[in-house]
Amino acid sequence: MTDTIEVRELGQKAGKHGDGHSMEFHEEHATQRPKPGKEEKNSTSTEPLTPPKPARHPLVWALMGAATVAAIAAGTAYYVHSLAFESTDDAFIEGHVVPVSSRVPGHVAKVYVGDNQSVKEGDLLAELDPPDFETRLAAAEAALQTARSTCAARATGIAGAKAGLAQAQADLTAAEARHHRAEARLKRVASLVPEHAASQDSLDEATAATQVTQADVTAVGGKVRVQQSNVEQAIAAAAAAESGVHQAEAEVKQIRLNLSYTKIYAPISGHVTRKSVEAGAFIQVGQPLMAIVEPDVWVIANFKETQLAKMRPGQPVTITVDTHPDVKFAAHIDSIQLGKRRPIQFVCRRKNATGNYVKVVQRVPVKIVFDDLKQIEQYDLGPGMSVVPTVKINEPATR
Repeated sequence: MTDTIEVRELGQKAGKHGDGHSMEFHEEHATQRPKPGKEEKNSTSTEPLTPPKPARHPLVWALMGAATVAAIAAGTAYYVHSLAFESTDDAFIEGHVVPVSSRVPGHVAKVYVGDNQSVKEGDLLAELDPPDFETRLAAAEAALQTARSTCAARATGIAGAKAGLAQAQADLTAAEARHHRAEARLKRVASLVPEHAASQDSLDEATAATQVTQADVTAVGGKVRVQQSNVEQAIAAAAAAESGVHQAEAEVKQIRLNLSYTKIYAPISGHVTRKSVEAGAFIQVGQPLMAIVEPDVWVIANFKETQLAKMRPGQPVTITVDTHPDVKFAAHIDSIQLGKRRPIQFVCRRKNATGNYVKVVQRVPVKIVFDDLKQIEQYDLGPGMSVVPTVKINEPATR
């Protein structure tokens, strides 16, 4: 039989027992062996080969019971919480991002802002080289002056043509008067010839005078028509000159606008982002230079269809942002999108005779608006940040 003897002297490696048995020491354990040839007593012992399991300490049972109670309490609290709240981690901050671009091509002379800089509406952001536009403006203004001079000349031409027309009409009136007098004399002479009160020569003379006055009337009438045509032509030329003036004025206005476009101003107030322009670069029309993000932001949360049963606009929402996990942001539901975010039913549904159909729970975007804008500015919340909104669905909707 093997006996285990505890040895407290760690330094000894071997020794003799008092009863003549040899002992071997290995650090803290020693094995006692009987002398050779001597049978060990009680060799038929009924002692079990494996040691009995020690009884568990009462403290272990207490800890296990406490853990069970805690698990039950946590499960109950989670169940009660799920009845009053709905949450999702598929949510992010959205906002108005206004791109800034140039309306005219040119070389960038100066850039006055940097990334993430706060700007106000109307602040100067960048400026292009203006000499090309200034030269074009000077040429357009000279063309405008020429067009105005031409228009004034055409107006004078109208006046001259009208004066000529008036003179021709006066001449026509005088010719017609002479013709009427000649016709009256011809009638008198013609009535006196049968009575021999007038000679045939007088009749022939009166007839010739009448014919001459008739020719004068015809000639002067032609001059009147010519003068009328001249007036119409002068009016048309004046209209064309006036149109040229309007065109030149429009050209000047456009070039002045282009010159003003060389200075790029902030369209809204916010923070500069995505800045990609530097001084000396050549930019094209519509090329994005930077973007400005408005401070007013909101949350787009994609809830499952099964979470929307009790969700209504106006219900309070508590939002946590990944960048500030210890800060709670107060908000409320603004609206719930009626349509689904993506039409995957065209992928999952199969219209065939077997009736196979794969149901996929859809995500519906819900717009959530912050209650305190100052808190947003304090923590610099911007579009793209991930958030976790928790909606209190047992609250009645406010609208």
